[in-house]
Amino acid sequence: MKAFCELYYNLDQTSKSTEKQEHLQHYWQQADAESKTWAAAILSGAFRKRLVPAAMAKAWVCEITGIPEWLYERSYEMVGDSAETIAKLLPPEGGGGKEDSLAHIMESILRHRKAGEDALKEFVVRKWQQYDADTRFVFNKLLTGGYRVGVAKISIHKSLAKHYQLKYEDVALRLMGKWSPQTESLEDLLLKPQLSFDQAKPYPFMLAKALEKDLDTLGKPSDWLIEYKWDGIRGQVVKRGSTVSIWSRGEALVSEQFPELLAFFGGFKQDFVLDGELLPYQDGQVLPFNVLQTRLNRKNVSPKLVKQNPVHLFAYDLVEWQGEDIRSWNQGQRREQLERLAADSVLQISQRLEFTSWSEVQQIQEAARDIGAEGLMIKNLESTYQVGRVHDTWFKFKCEPFTVDAILLYAQAGRGRRANLYTDYSLAVWDGDQLVVFAKAYSGLSDEELKEVDRFIKANTKERFGPVRSVKPELVFEVAFEGIQESPRHKSGVATRFPRINRWRKDKKPEDADTLEMVKGLAQNTDL
Repeated sequence: MKAFCELYYNLDQTSKSTEKQEHLQHYWQQADAESKTWAAAILSGAFRKRLVPAAMAKAWVCEITGIPEWLYERSYEMVGDSAETIAKLLPPEGGGGKEDSLAHIMESILRHRKAGEDALKEFVVRKWQQYDADTRFVFNKLLTGGYRVGVAKISIHKSLAKHYQLKYEDVALRLMGKWSPQTESLEDLLLKPQLSFDQAKPYPFMLAKALEKDLDTLGKPSDWLIEYKWDGIRGQVVKRGSTVSIWSRGEALVSEQFPELLAFFGGFKQDFVLDGELLPYQDGQVLPFNVLQTRLNRKNVSPKLVKQNPVHLFAYDLVEWQGEDIRSWNQGQRREQLERLAADSVLQISQRLEFTSWSEVQQIQEAARDIGAEGLMIKNLESTYQVGRVHDTWFKFKCEPFTVDAILLYAQAGRGRRANLYTDYSLAVWDGDQLVVFAKAYSGLSDEELKEVDRFIKANTKERFGPVRSVKPELVFEVAFEGIQESPRHKSGVATRFPRINRWRKDKKPEDADTLEMVKGLAQNTDL
């Protein structure tokens, strides 16, 4: 446990990927096999579970410390993280105790949890009394399931590949999809000569980089495939035998949310793995993203909802065909096989756009938003299907974002490192002589700007509503967002997609901010 705590803090305190790799390597070298398995699962997100309910942990802390519930809540508002709040509120640590491995701790938590609340409480309280403040914090992260730390999955996989002397691509594939540290060993997953291939197992996704160069620098236009970039959910459909599975890019199994797709792909005789975009689609039109949201995170999707908000897969790549991994085929070959599959069925595939020059591609991109697309995908026809973002192979050529000048109206403190700063903003536009919130933004300002805005908020608070403050409407920010639709669920009547602060408009006064009428005009022009 001590070694894992050291790793946790080291990863959290550096932003350099090389240093993160070094810390991970050091941990793999000293940890026992079972703890390696748990660490890999926890850090990569394969195991993400709240083991102690928040209300239960709060009740235990209040009982131990004698503090009232309101004081705990107030402390949580100031700290912004339940694991840290608990660690700070508990009395000074006691006298050490036996050093436990990460695997022993996780297995003990699960065993006591299964035995019931009393057994779990007795175990947790005993550990709280034994651990120092730093170890308590990480222990609490394990209890609450909030153990996300600043390390990318690619770094974890690369460090494991180096430790076990494997190819990174092989590690990424073997750890793709669902696996459990409770039933599987990391070394078995990575080192078994014959990978026991789960019928539902997807492949690691290939990703595109933003196009940050002139189109002319890409060479001959004939070397590239151009498709529309749609605003949906990236997914893989895995069809092997009678098994059909649908995976999101976040490696979540989302099959039950799309029963019509399970039925559709279950009718194919061929086996394959398709890569594409899950999109709400009806009467020949791609619908706004908020239609797709009605289908997400549901365990039961009614026939009525399927009929009202149908979802299709726009397939744009084929990575397995008739049991063969064809990622080594080039893009042109994979596309030809995908088109042959579509010709023999009613499979919807992405449109291959026709062009002869880069100036034509520029024109197509500029008109993409007119049909509801986000922009274009540009793919080299010689590229193989690789893991992650690969240099000069796939590019996303997105339309310029929408921008609106809006006024800061409400603010809330952030979480974790930002717990002492007001960094979460509700931004408003003018509706006549009233201000109406139309978007919330959490990113876009520099650290120095955040501190400056925080000072303004604290000095210009009008009212408090729990953790939220209303402030004098004086600061103007340019808000950028990718999409906007009319929405009766929001007071403003619109919903924005990926809002963020583009810049602080210190040159503008509140009366210069945009109007709700203008914002609704954007929604009416883009809501298909």
